[in-house]
Amino acid sequence: MSALNSHAARPWREPILRAVFTTVGVVVATFLNLHIIPGDPAQMILGDRASNEAVQRLRESLGLDRPLLIQFWTFVSGIVAHGSVGDSLVYQIPASQLMLERLPVTLSLVALSTFFTIVIVSALAIFSALNEGKAADHIIRSLSTLGAAMPVFWVAIILILLFSVHRHWFPVGGIGRQGFLNSLILPACTAAVTTAPILVRSLRTQLLEVINADFVILLRVSGVSRARILLRHVLPNSAVPALILLGINIGGMLGGSIILERVFALPGVGSLLFDAIAKRDFPLIQTIALFSAIGVVAVSLLTDISVRLLDPRSRPVQ
Repeated sequence: MSALNSHAARPWREPILRAVFTTVGVVVATFLNLHIIPGDPAQMILGDRASNEAVQRLRESLGLDRPLLIQFWTFVSGIVAHGSVGDSLVYQIPASQLMLERLPVTLSLVALSTFFTIVIVSALAIFSALNEGKAADHIIRSLSTLGAAMPVFWVAIILILLFSVHRHWFPVGGIGRQGFLNSLILPACTAAVTTAPILVRSLRTQLLEVINADFVILLRVSGVSRARILLRHVLPNSAVPALILLGINIGGMLGGSIILERVFALPGVGSLLFDAIAKRDFPLIQTIALFSAIGVVAVSLLTDISVRLLDPRSRPVQ
């Protein structure tokens, strides 16, 4: 009995352990990034014209004059105790506080983009698979190929021109007077349009494989309704590869929202990271990079668990 319980727990233990080890690696890599870049970080922050005394004072304030192991211990202690690697050099407040103030915008954008992506991918892939070889199938496949080649900033500009400049349905940028959610619809659609093409092709391919499987043909002969076959049997058995790709893209949205937030002037974490890089605010850069990477790890963990729930082959044999 204990062997069965251990075997049942193993599929959950593996992704969790992998996430823990990855997180540890992210922390170490984030810390080392400041030390492996060429040149003196303090000199880079202050510029070439700074005096040696100013550079030395900044090195002491950042703790760069201490031994590497002590610096790492301080780094980890700050993360555990305060959720931050230090104070922002520009704003003189904890870097984590700045990031948390911007985080709702970025998370809302990612959540809305994910919702739009799921709706678009599900509708187009199912319609294409059910009309294999017909005109609708060829049009959707062509649009998927075209969409995969379109840069995100170009799609953003086109949507702004169509729906903001000419139609005035959405604000051109920023969190406008029309409401918080309305300000995120256009950037979320941009992310969905550029993310969906590869997912549509992946899900369509899997749907066709399952639709033509023997067990589906048997269900049809048995008189099971087409909608029930699609929702209860075809989709769950086809969604795993697309779900994995979706998880990868959600992680990409978390770490790469800087383009969308700059184009649409959204006050999110991506815009904050852009400003931090421009101002050489290393503690803020480290904080955003660290927690963005941890967010990607969390999304990967949830994706792995979801795949194991959907895929019968990954479930333990009782």
